[in-house]
Amino acid sequence: LLANGAPLLLTPRAPTPPPGFALHVCDAPIPPGTTSLLHAGRALPLPKAQARTIVLLGDTGCRMKSDVIQNCTGRGDGPPWRFAELAEAVAKEQPDAIVHLGDLHYREAPCPPGDPRCEGLATGYTGDAWQQDFLDPARAMLDSAPILAVRGNHEDCDRAWRGWFWFLDPRPPQDPTWGDCDERTKPYS
Repeated sequence: LLANGAPLLLTPRAPTPPPGFALHVCDAPIPPGTTSLLHAGRALPLPKAQARTIVLLGDTGCRMKSDVIQNCTGRGDGPPWRFAELAEAVAKEQPDAIVHLGDLHYREAPCPPGDPRCEGLATGYTGDAWQQDFLDPARAMLDSAPILAVRGNHEDCDRAWRGWFWFLDPRPPQDPTWGDCDERTKPYS
């Protein structure tokens, strides 16, 4: 990671990822006055002093719950899940900031055998499910502007909290053993 051409020190979010997560995540403070931020040769968006165009969105996951299976693959019955298309449209608008109002993760139940709407997709509260439900389809949007994510009820202590704290909460995870969850986290600015 380079800020204005100088390397930044990356620190792991925790000694080990949560159970079921293969992706390692690191943090680095961005120094004041940074005008360019590069990771692996790719420019990353920086916060603007005055955000004039802000995109608000929420409830973006593809529902896979016992009684409701959304068409997450675009195959089979029902209209396809269109979060990736929405993320690309957001990126084309070139917003100054994005606020995600929560409920990023919806892949809770296994796909019924042979159901083309979800066949082959990861489910549960694993890193693979987070990758497919949020990180991959949101890529264009995440590359276009800084994002502020709000923790929704889908990311509470009974559901997808580990992914929330691993990928999106701005503070380091509290418990590196991943056994404890803070139901209510302190506000941040």
